[in-house]
Amino acid sequence: MKIQKMLTSAFGNAGKILALGVLFTILAGISPIMAEADNGKFLPDDPFGVENFYVSIEPAKLQLPLTFLGLGDLNSVTPLGYGLAAELGYNWSGWLMGAYGAWSTFGEGAGPFKRMQNFQNLSIGVHLSRVLSSRTINSLPDWLELVPNVGFGVNFIESDYYPSERAEKEGNLRHLKFGDDDGIALYYNLGFHVAFDIFTDQFIPYVGAEYTVFVDESGTAGFPALLIGVRSYPASFFKEKPVKKKPVKKEAKQQLVVPEVVELETAEEDFTPDGDGINDEIVFNLDTGDIAPEDVNSWRFAIFDPAGNTFKTFEGTGKMPGVLKWDGSGDNADDVILSLTTYTAVLNALLENGEVFRSESEIETGLLVERQPDGTLRIRVNSIFFDPNNASFEKITQAQREVNEDTFDILSKHLNKFTTYEIIVEGHANNVSGTEEEDINELIPLSTERAEKIVTELSNRGVARNRMTAVGKGGSQPLASRENRTQWWKNRRVEFVLVEQD
Repeated sequence: MKIQKMLTSAFGNAGKILALGVLFTILAGISPIMAEADNGKFLPDDPFGVENFYVSIEPAKLQLPLTFLGLGDLNSVTPLGYGLAAELGYNWSGWLMGAYGAWSTFGEGAGPFKRMQNFQNLSIGVHLSRVLSSRTINSLPDWLELVPNVGFGVNFIESDYYPSERAEKEGNLRHLKFGDDDGIALYYNLGFHVAFDIFTDQFIPYVGAEYTVFVDESGTAGFPALLIGVRSYPASFFKEKPVKKKPVKKEAKQQLVVPEVVELETAEEDFTPDGDGINDEIVFNLDTGDIAPEDVNSWRFAIFDPAGNTFKTFEGTGKMPGVLKWDGSGDNADDVILSLTTYTAVLNALLENGEVFRSESEIETGLLVERQPDGTLRIRVNSIFFDPNNASFEKITQAQREVNEDTFDILSKHLNKFTTYEIIVEGHANNVSGTEEEDINELIPLSTERAEKIVTELSNRGVARNRMTAVGKGGSQPLASRENRTQWWKNRRVEFVLVEQD
């Protein structure tokens, strides 16, 4: 089949191609929920991280008619076309910097300016985009992002066309192939995308419009496009999540024993890594039953926080250790362990025979009383549930009410041991917009009300009210940075500051 017929057929199926592209984008987005970096500022400040590399694919671009102007006159117009595009780049605090490639094709022209029989365009260049999320524009919902972009690069053109009206009358058709010197031109691009950060960093779908213009010795050409696409952060595919223990088929003599969480012999209470010398470490017994440690090829022991983020990892190759000790420290600066919180430990061991041994255990922390440099004591608690945007307990579930009751009972029991201390109850929140206005108008009043509610609960359990003061901190003292959205849950907490009285 000749090229013209193939292109004509392709244009006839442009609607089908666009529909398939839409379907691809929708299906790509259906996946479980990391968020695009955006520090809410103009200048970037994030440290380098492989998790910020992205790949964008635009499987369907509806190319609007291309117009070619030569020396101020309209020389030719193409019909609708279609295209494909891809970009590989890095997201630095919301600035997307990428290498871009796109291909567009148009069919045989029509009407009085149908001098282009076909037109194909290959673009290679660099693009710069800016992610504007709710952290930059307060009025935007959390799931919506506006992404303006600019770009420039080189166009490689292939086309069969008549250079002029006279050439058309004389049948003087010119054949321009990829690589011809006069088929290479610089291009410039302006675009605007709307992204939907509602699924996961594995797939962020977006729609957009853009306009590309290029100039050569013969004149100027420009073509708009409507597009759909999906942006993906490949590192998110390798973010390990805890999974439930799965049965492993073994011979009867190799019955596997699930690793246990074993406390130190001197431990009488829960794991409390607060530096007081009591229960500051927890010991994991990595006993795999009849499987000898030397039968292990490689192993990984990971501890996850309640949001499923990797908190601490131990790994190695060859013989697996019989026990591991953990002092509550994390892999990253934002990894602060909290009181009365459930963490999950997952062991993966690849055996020499190719089989995988996996086991999961839960770790419950006790009440951590941390001594601060100024001599005060501090207790951080994240396990108190409130109604959304309120200081009440009316709408929470029965299970959450039971957790609250247990938490208040434990707190009152321990706080009554510090009878010579004044207790400052601090309410903390997560500032989504990063603005002082949100803190003043919303978060400080809300966190103050919640702190006062907790004072009432503790007073009802025997803690002297005259020893307690409620303070709302809002989002002024976050544990997790604004860029580390997966850790924002830590910012919504209550802290108890114990100040010894003279």
